[in-house]
Amino acid sequence: MIQATPTTTTTSRVNVPQRPANELAMSITGRPYISWSQVNCLRRCPRQFAARYVERAEPEFLPEALKFGRAVHAAIETFCRGLMEGIELSAGELQVAYQQDWDDARDTDVPIKFNKGQDAATLADLAGRMLTAFVGSPLARPSGRILAIEETVCGAVDDELPDVLARVDMVHADRECLYVVDYKTSRSRWNPAKAREAGEQLILYRDLLAGMARSLDKPVRLGFGVLTKAKHPVAEYLAVPDEPGHAERLVATIRQVWAAITAGNFYPNPSPMTCSTCGYKGQCQAVGGG
Repeated sequence: MIQATPTTTTTSRVNVPQRPANELAMSITGRPYISWSQVNCLRRCPRQFAARYVERAEPEFLPEALKFGRAVHAAIETFCRGLMEGIELSAGELQVAYQQDWDDARDTDVPIKFNKGQDAATLADLAGRMLTAFVGSPLARPSGRILAIEETVCGAVDDELPDVLARVDMVHADRECLYVVDYKTSRSRWNPAKAREAGEQLILYRDLLAGMARSLDKPVRLGFGVLTKAKHPVAEYLAVPDEPGHAERLVATIRQVWAAITAGNFYPNPSPMTCSTCGYKGQCQAVGGG
């Protein structure tokens, strides 16, 4: 059973136990835990993981999709925090929140790599359409009571692994269930198979939030809120099925990832999709990768 400790502190100040695995993680990455982002990064390309988390290298550019997705997430977070205070913001107000995050000074030293035919103005227009679709969809009207927005949760999944850190987009509860929701932006609409494939992330989040579910004595339901980046965006909810053994398989995957990290097994894994959006491509090529 995962022993989780919810916290709302920033990830750089998360209070985690001084276990050997956490101390080892600290010595490798400068963080006394591993995150789902780290797990996915190593699975995608171990060399990218090394550049980003071990060497802590400055990226050569920031992919537009990363910056865009983050700014849309910030706008949705603003909307949900408004709901917690009894305020329903308009799409126009969300557009302002999007632009504020896009203009944030944290990225000023890293150039943005835009896709063909895109720039900041075209993406702002797209964000406006997507946020309008969101406000007009059931995603903007979660049932029951919102319990958490952008909640940082950290807990142990295995005695020999570092604590795992997750940042949960939305948790709400009605009379029947506790709902854990993660928001995604996507080029195209998802189907149930895609939600199942991406569901590992939410399976982990569910187990890290087990204490909250027990305190409310409610079953947990997992799902994605997906906004499409299209001419006519769609905002919809897709449930993640609860399958026997899924959590155990996920922990086994994290064990394998951790073994690769501790062994320093950071080989390049070149692919057209990964390399074209990787801000560390030049550094990878300099050491014989990509």
